[in-house]
Amino acid sequence: MTSEYKISEALEKYINLKKILGKVPSSREFAKVYSKKGLSSLFPGGNAYSQLQKLAGDEPLVFSSVKSDLKQVLLNWGTLARTTIEEHQKLPVSSDWKYHLLTPSISGIEKSHKIKWSEIPQLFRETFEEANEWNDVLDYIPVIGEESGLNKAISNEENCRWCS
Repeated sequence: MTSEYKISEALEKYINLKKILGKVPSSREFAKVYSKKGLSSLFPGGNAYSQLQKLAGDEPLVFSSVKSDLKQVLLNWGTLARTTIEEHQKLPVSSDWKYHLLTPSISGIEKSHKIKWSEIPQLFRETFEEANEWNDVLDYIPVIGEESGLNKAISNEENCRWCS
């Protein structure tokens, strides 16, 4: 089969699927009737599905996920922190975020804002340290530079003459 024949075959399948669905099919829907590998071999330069959509006279679908608002993520974290402090006397861990079905996902936060879950408490502190309504949560977030309990235990053990 020639490349032109294969392109017209893919185009026909696209148009038929569009009629059946009553809308422009997503690439995932189209992949159910035509292989991604087969389609990508027909169009050079990548974005084979977008090229097929253009050929059919459609505007290629553009997927843009709106970046989550970091301040809202921090507010959600603070609200969750209040819950975990009240119920467990501790700051939330990643499984608390997942359990309460909060969005975006932790990996989404890391990808879109380039911050790790472990950095959120300090970022919350920096953002809301002047907001008195968050004092209950801020009291649980260690100030950077304070010795943690583990560091204190290690330094006490090093200074202990009986621990050797």
